[in-house]
Amino acid sequence: MTDQQLLRDYAERRSEAAFAGLERRHVDLIYSAALRLRLTTRRN
Repeated sequence: MTDQQLLRDYAERRSEAAFAGLERRHVDLIYSAALRLRLTTRRN
């Protein structure tokens, strides 16, 4: 499935499998965004 299909499946059906698929594909992006948010929050 494409990211678009997974997003649609998650949005329409709240599919945990679709969310997990997206998470697996984009784990590095998710981690780096969370880390940046955490570091920014600590500074303020």
